[in-house]
Amino acid sequence: MASGSVRVVVGADGTVIKHNEFLPYGELFNNNDPYLTNNDYLYGGKELQKKFGINLYDSQARFQSNTGMFLSLDPLAEKYYGISPYSYCAGNPVNLVDQGGDTIHVAAEDQGLVLKILEKVFDKFASGFKFNKEGNLEYTGTTKGMSKEQKKTFNGLKGVMDDDVVTNIKFDSSLDPKKAAITSLAVENENQKDNNIIINPNVSSVKVFEITDAYYITPIDAKNGARFKETSIQTNDCDLFFHELGHVIYAGQTQDKVIKYNNYVRKILNLPKRRMDETHNPNVKNSLYD
Repeated sequence: MASGSVRVVVGADGTVIKHNEFLPYGELFNNNDPYLTNNDYLYGGKELQKKFGINLYDSQARFQSNTGMFLSLDPLAEKYYGISPYSYCAGNPVNLVDQGGDTIHVAAEDQGLVLKILEKVFDKFASGFKFNKEGNLEYTGTTKGMSKEQKKTFNGLKGVMDDDVVTNIKFDSSLDPKKAAITSLAVENENQKDNNIIINPNVSSVKVFEITDAYYITPIDAKNGARFKETSIQTNDCDLFFHELGHVIYAGQTQDKVIKYNNYVRKILNLPKRRMDETHNPNVKNSLYD
């Protein structure tokens, strides 16, 4: 049975007033509801809706029937060529869960801060963002009218939202301010299955070692001058959020791309353009960042 299915509804006095049992794909085969509670959040915690004369579960991204099929194509179908783009849980609903929502996950206590961050970048367009009941970020608005920088930022964000790997975002004021933020990426065939981003929202500056022109001169020779210079970078919670998101977007790629993505946001926030540094340049690829 899908995780989060509502099997029992209990009254204020502890009395069971509704009991549900489901077949593997969500069809009710036992529904004891003597008090007619009309609770429509059932299989997998999804809302049951009547559309086109049939019962459908609202899975946020698509509508799902209780026959185990969706009514529209899986937006991630290209990742799974061997599976029907209309299937649910790869045909194995007993052992697998298909949330059907988007996959940037934020705990309830941090969702308000994320929405404020999105408002700083997307202004009026931020009203299209919301969190579903699973804590996953969704967007139901339009991109028409966004500036170039907003569109570039949104495209990267949407790519993470649509990915099949969950990205968990957490804010922690106790995080070492020298690090400001940390991103660890999901590793195939190992225990870590999700991306995890932790941000200290109170940090206003970080020190980095920017590369100089001498960095690109080979062979390395002291006569060419210092290859790095220590620099203090102005930042904030919004800047850190999208910088770390850039590490998810460009995982396994050269890290100059993270800086280029980050600079779209910095321009919106009226922060100075960030230069390449020791760990963010065309010669560096990493799996763990800070």
